Amino acid sequence: DPKLSERLFQAVSRNSFKKGRRVRMAWLAAAVSAGLVIGLLWIYQPGKKELVAQAGKASRTAEGMIERRNGSDTLMPVLLADGSEVILSPNSSIRFYEPFVSDNRRPVYLSGKALFKVAGDGGRPFTVYSDKLVTTVLGTSFTVQSFTESRVIKVKLHDVKVQVAAADTMHAKWNSMILLPGDELIYD
Repeated sequence: DPKLSERLFQAVSRNSFKKGRRVRMAWLAAAVSAGLVIGLLWIYQPGKKELVAQAGKASRTAEGMIERRNGSDTLMPVLLADGSEVILSPNSSIRFYEPFVSDNRRPVYLSGKALFKVAGDGGRPFTVYSDKLVTTVLGTSFTVQSFTESRVIKVKLHDVKVQVAAADTMHAKWNSMILLPGDELIYD
């Protein structure tokens, strides 16, 4: 009977399309729920807001210097105006003047540990002051470790060469040392 056939077709169509729609709605609901959970976990990750605020901000010191402090538990890259890159280790900080290059010098003051990738500039030495040591280079890469709670200062050269000297030349019993690639100076 054509009327029976039409009713069956309508019933089958209605149930078929509903089922497909339910499946699609279930997948969509699952995707939205998963996205919401991942987003909330990312936003409310313990300490995340604090780390982003500490790692991303530069502050000005009383001497008019810029200070970058790494309060996170990961390495933090800092790009200086001359193209040099500093990779700050956790719980470390650097201070430098702005403008960075002045009086044909590029001074940086380090507390903690950092890897320096210094942009070459033959006329302007790059100088890192770390407690009792001063490391001077024209363009190279090296690591300095000088935490305030430790008496030991380490300077490790990765390539080219650096000069390491006592910061207090009046009372120091040694002048300076030249480090070659692979050399490490440990001052205690």
